[in-house]
Amino acid sequence: MRVEERGILYFATGAKYVAEAAASAHSAKKLMPAVPIALVTDEAAAPAPFDRTITIPGGEYPLLAKVKSLRLTPFRRTVFLDSDTHVARPIEELFDLLDAFDIAAAHAPLRLSTFRFKEQEIFLGGVPTCFPEYNTGVVAYRADAGVLKALASWAVLYQRQLAGPLKPWTWDQLSFRETIYKSGLKLATLSNEYNYRLPFPQVTCGPVKILHGRSPDIAKILQQINQHRRYRVTVPARFRSVAMFIGDSE
Repeated sequence: MRVEERGILYFATGAKYVAEAAASAHSAKKLMPAVPIALVTDEAAAPAPFDRTITIPGGEYPLLAKVKSLRLTPFRRTVFLDSDTHVARPIEELFDLLDAFDIAAAHAPLRLSTFRFKEQEIFLGGVPTCFPEYNTGVVAYRADAGVLKALASWAVLYQRQLAGPLKPWTWDQLSFRETIYKSGLKLATLSNEYNYRLPFPQVTCGPVKILHGRSPDIAKILQQINQHRRYRVTVPARFRSVAMFIGDSE
């Protein structure tokens, strides 16, 4: 397989999600036409604007297949994007960040999702609770030996968790958290502007560059979010009941 220096990687299985990934890829290609884009998929043929297609067998649990797909990158430096992302600004600086770091991702909005169930210790993996989960919908990484080894360990750990009693509540962020903590990799934490999780309250400063979430009117939402560049807080309507305001400090 020919290895290129840098590029964007997507994973999608099934026609519906391949089309969603293609829409996201179009948003990236429009802003960065020289950056190659690859797709890992179980579909026989991928639509434009993908420059490369990496075909995998179908039938595997989608989130596990996604985790495994990161090791299949044809790029030395990769920005992995979930299919439900929209690139609103050029993001070439994420490749440059890998001059100093092995891997980069943004904090997950929930920080630790284990609050959902009592059996927390199953997923904490001996990692201090002050080390949060990272969202895996936007991940920049170098495809060197250390990172590829960590990605393989992530897949093994996640597969083991999926075989446990809490599979319906198990998503890939819990295993990613433990793997990265124990890997020894140099991890950079991206700000919310590079992974703006649409379903959750967000604090931003400067333009949002990657919007992550589904909406019938992404363009309108981006216009609202990016109409101001200074410090701002955005709260989806469903969180209005938990929004709190405190007095300014003197």
